[in-house]
Parts: sequence; C-alpha cells; structure tokens
Amino acid sequence: MADLRSMAASKSKTQVIWILGCSTFLLAVVVYHLRKQNSGLRAWNYLQNEMIVSQQKKIDMLNSLSFDSPPPIKKQSEKLASAQQSS
Repeated sequence: MADLRSMAASKSKTQVIWILGCSTFLLAVVVYHLRKQNSGLRAWNYLQNEMIVSQQKKIDMLNSLSFDSPPPIKKQSEKLASAQQSS
C-alpha cells in the first residue's frame, strides 16, 4: 500500500514537473515571438516615418523653388495688330 502511494506521489510530481516545464517553454516561445513581432513593427514604423520625412523634404524643396512666370502668350489677333502698328 505504501508502495502505491509513493508511486502515485512520484508520478504526480513527475507530471507537475512536466506541466511546469512545458508551460515555461510555451511562455518563452510566446514572449520570443511577441518581442520579434514588436521589433518588426518598430522597423516597419521607422521605414514609414522615413518615407514620410523624405516625401516631406521633396515637397518642401519643390515649394521653395521659385518658378518664373512664363512670358504672356499673345493672341494671334494681338500679334497681327502689333505687327501692323510696327510697319
């Protein structure tokens, strides 16, 4: 009878150790994947921010350029009138 109790006790201890070991391992795997995912998200956010900054720099550069206004386009009738006046 004592042998059965000791076997049951040792078997339950073994099961508890296995359960604790497996749960610890699974917890470590979950933490690893969460950390990996978090670093991936940080890298993705960094790339998005860099793209936004570079686009903003391009926009600022284009806005800072001063475009000379093109020469006014004369209508054909105005050209004829100015040609007739000059001759």
